[in-house]
Amino acid sequence: MEQYQRAIEDFDKAIRLKSHLAESYYSRGYAYARLGQYKRAIMDYDQAIRLKSDYVEAFSFRVEAYFKLGQYQQVIKDLARLSGFGGYVERKSL
Repeated sequence: MEQYQRAIEDFDKAIRLKSHLAESYYSRGYAYARLGQYKRAIMDYDQAIRLKSDYVEAFSFRVEAYFKLGQYQQVIKDLARLSGFGGYVERKSL
């Protein structure tokens, strides 16, 4: 778990330097999710998607975060968006 906290700190620095990089927000969101901080993860996935509207991985992981929070309407909305991109990214579960 400590590795994810350190990763968050590193991505905080990266975002301060280059706030236009969607990948930094996505990666920090992933680290938050691994720590069970799903609301914070969703905020970062949201920003990654704002910066890169076709960011399939950010949508996919946001689906999982919404699911963990029981926000099933949001899950359905994001799955519908993902279907327009050609599908869900297959990977190991959080």
